[in-house]
Amino acid sequence: MQTLFIGLATILAFAQVHVGDRAPHVDRPTIDFDPFYLELTQHGSWSPNETYRFVFRPKGTSSTWRPYRNGRWIYSDHGWTWRGKEAWSWATDHFGFWTQRGVSGWSWIPGEFWLPAMVEWIQSGDYVGWRPSILDRFSNMEESESLRYSNPAEWNFIPNAKLGQPLTPADFASDEQAAELLANREPCDHVFVAWREIPRPGPAPVIDDPATGERLPIPVVQNLTNPTQTATDTADAIFFYRPRFYQDSDGIIRRIEILSSRPDKPAVVSAREEIQTAINASQPERRLTRQEREAQWKRLEKAHEREVERWERLRR
Repeated sequence: MQTLFIGLATILAFAQVHVGDRAPHVDRPTIDFDPFYLELTQHGSWSPNETYRFVFRPKGTSSTWRPYRNGRWIYSDHGWTWRGKEAWSWATDHFGFWTQRGVSGWSWIPGEFWLPAMVEWIQSGDYVGWRPSILDRFSNMEESESLRYSNPAEWNFIPNAKLGQPLTPADFASDEQAAELLANREPCDHVFVAWREIPRPGPAPVIDDPATGERLPIPVVQNLTNPTQTATDTADAIFFYRPRFYQDSDGIIRRIEILSSRPDKPAVVSAREEIQTAINASQPERRLTRQEREAQWKRLEKAHEREVERWERLRR
């Protein structure tokens, strides 16, 4: 029995040291899509579309810009996970999908679930390639094979040795070379062994130290509480804002339609001015007693605080 207590104490101490320091990042919040819409609006524009109803296009990108090129791949407990460097990557590279079909240039269509990356992987000789693709929540392809391999310019190819490193434009194969690589493609997936065998897309990672043979740390995806919160990735943790939505995909589009059609958010007037105006308009037929004024003041002040907090959350 004493040995059992010592063992439990050791486990609890380990949990406190190795898990407790990340406790604030454990839970995934459930939110409306509104903060995504408002945050992305700072970095691009939303446009109606006949096929997808609404699409997002980042501003300041050139005609040759492509998704999933400015950043790096990190192998996490979710498999190959994209860490983008663009200001909008936290949303667009993990929810929904990028497409060039039925739109003008690369555009993003929002979706309801988070994935480490919305891409398809292939291997070709000493190169590995990926393409922004439409996936279901289990990373299964939802586009035909003929469509996926018809345009080499949609694919990103790098030498195998560059995978896992910060990428630069010089690391990518040209479109002409991509066409040759695409013609000699092979499927690219692997089985990760943990408590069971887990099939995953992409090439098998190097998970053992070549010098010692010991398993290298695999970072665990941890959750941020809002899109502007920052945290430094470590050898055992990689941080993303990946909330769940109250809406499904159709509900997300409805939120975008509502938000894009309304005027700018109203300016927040002072609490005293707003409350006094409401009090004056509440019962004009008689003068309120002191107790009634104080009670109504408190009710309206609390209502105003809730409204200000709501707009602040949306603004963040």
